[in-house]
Amino acid sequence: MATQADKIPSLDQGKKKQILVVDDDNITRLMINKVLSKSGYEIIEAINGKEALNFLVNNSPDLILLDVMMPGMDGYEVCTEIRKQLDDDSLPIIMLTGLEDIASIEKSFEVGGSDFITKPISWPLLSQRIKYVLRSKDIYQQFIEKERQLLYAQNIAKLGYWGIELNTSTLTLTQEAAKIFGVRDDVTRFEGLFVHVDGTEREQLQSQIQQAINTRQAYVATHKVVLNDDERIISHHGDVVEKTPGEYCLAVTIQDITERVRNEELIRYKTFHDDLTELPNRLYFNDQFMRNIKDTIAQEKLLSIMFIGLDRFKKINDSLGHMAGDQVLRSLALRLSAYDYPGLFISRYDSDVFAVQIPNVSSIEDIELHVEKFQSLLAEPLIMMGTELYMSASIGISIFPLDGEKIDELLKHADMAMHAASKDGGNQYQFSTRGEDEQALKHLTLEREIRKAIKAFQFEVYYQPQINARTMAVVGAEALLRWIHPEQGFISPDEFIPVAEEVGLINPIGMYVLESVCETLAKWNENGLGKFRVGINLSAAQFRDEDLVAFVRTLILVMNLKPEQLELEITERIAVSNFEKSVAVLNQLKEIGVKTSMDDFGTGYSSLSYIQDLPIDTLKIDRAFVKDINDAGDHGEIAKAVINMCASMGIHTIAEGVETDAQYQHLKFNGVDEIQGWYFAKAMPVKEFEAFVYEHNEKYGLTAPA
Repeated sequence: MATQADKIPSLDQGKKKQILVVDDDNITRLMINKVLSKSGYEIIEAINGKEALNFLVNNSPDLILLDVMMPGMDGYEVCTEIRKQLDDDSLPIIMLTGLEDIASIEKSFEVGGSDFITKPISWPLLSQRIKYVLRSKDIYQQFIEKERQLLYAQNIAKLGYWGIELNTSTLTLTQEAAKIFGVRDDVTRFEGLFVHVDGTEREQLQSQIQQAINTRQAYVATHKVVLNDDERIISHHGDVVEKTPGEYCLAVTIQDITERVRNEELIRYKTFHDDLTELPNRLYFNDQFMRNIKDTIAQEKLLSIMFIGLDRFKKINDSLGHMAGDQVLRSLALRLSAYDYPGLFISRYDSDVFAVQIPNVSSIEDIELHVEKFQSLLAEPLIMMGTELYMSASIGISIFPLDGEKIDELLKHADMAMHAASKDGGNQYQFSTRGEDEQALKHLTLEREIRKAIKAFQFEVYYQPQINARTMAVVGAEALLRWIHPEQGFISPDEFIPVAEEVGLINPIGMYVLESVCETLAKWNENGLGKFRVGINLSAAQFRDEDLVAFVRTLILVMNLKPEQLELEITERIAVSNFEKSVAVLNQLKEIGVKTSMDDFGTGYSSLSYIQDLPIDTLKIDRAFVKDINDAGDHGEIAKAVINMCASMGIHTIAEGVETDAQYQHLKFNGVDEIQGWYFAKAMPVKEFEAFVYEHNEKYGLTAPA
């Protein structure tokens, strides 16, 4: 059965192992020679220590058999001298001793012996003993060779190791690690490793290492080391390992990655820059667009893309040669690069085309100012081969988001505009779609201001009173959104509501109105002003929101309101756009006790059949059917018909837009339930509404709010 040692490849294949036998006894030397020669070893004999030492001056045997008891120099002295003379701790020296006491054996090892064999020698076991000693040497030499190769590889890779025994705080490090850090290899504290690391980085690194030690977790770090004015980049990969139960060590591999980083930077630079002008190329341009666009969106501004195509550049190449053409491109690249504006990015996009990104601009006028400055830079003469050259360019401009939101779209529009400018004679600039841009810009500006208004709480809820047509009591109000812009003043809802709906901002605005109204109702309930009913207009997006009913229910509970204090209004158009869905939502609102009403009835579909199938509590008679009622009470037939129809169906009615006494009297006479309009009051802020209620009650002799 093969042992583990038998499996280890021997280094004696093809070459005999040489054994030096040092013994003053001729018979012993003869027997050893006879036994070991049969096993394939080459035997060299020495009769004393002096002869052995002389042999070792120029020779290196694989093993030495050394007799302890010899005249003159005994084996102990010879072994001591051999170890002094030879710088090879791996050379096996087997001591031959007739002494069996422990002291003699210990002394054999003290002087450098590797093993011992007692006399009389067991000849059958001698060759086996030597065989295993030599194999141990081979294994050791293989280990040393692998370690040498590893150290060599680590040196080439600039790889080092250092570690801390956490129980004893003992620091160890390899020579390569010391070399990387630029310190001696006898440093005793890990802080001493970082004397060549910049102060800020040193503090961060030491803190990171200390945290790894405290938490028994791995860490990865990169920092710089400055050695003789040469800045090096060092990476750390450290981990806390449990060597034995309860004994931990922080083991850290470090590597000088300076060359790799510099090569990567060079490769990246070459990948993303034009060799001729050293400007960024189109890859870098497209990559930069993604960064600029995020910032532009965050700033809620515009981003301009420009293509600057040099006019008649081909003629320069044809007349002065390509070297002159290259010099023109380099010179113009320097000029364009000198233009200083935050975030501006210039690249050489094609042979004679430069591309420019200008983020965070506020208007087309701002873009035009930039273009004119570029034109001025290009117009300055170039001295080429003793000749003044005057350059001009055709510039095409596209704008994010007016001409698209993706880089491909914007580049296409800028390219088309540049070619259009070139066809018109060059030395000019063109926007991709200027006429449309101005309208789109106005739309975009309003959108941007709406977003700001939401964040800055610029919106305010006004309340227009709703008056009981018979008792004159203030029974409710309609909540109307108002926007007082800090610079532009009042902005009409007719202007900003459609934009908010189009860009998906109407929901947060609508939620704000709901919350604001509920807070106001809660205050009115507390101060005894009156448990008014407030109507709130819902947008189509709000009405379709799956969370609407749950949101309203939560507001009612949180604000401790009575559900009937809220009346949610939808238009006829919203109701019939998805009739079944509308019925379902209205029923859900009614189930939690909230009132519902229809606004703008008759202005869209003018179908009375919808009313009987919609579960609504109130119908608002549009101002279109009220405004033509004259002093004689004429032209009120439609309003009268609607009132009568609703009365027969048990639906409450509110007439909007009432501005004259004649209109009020006509509607009251025909049975309308409530009046809303300038005849009594305009929409007003909360405080003014509260004051109006008290003044109105006093005017009409109402002792308490209804």
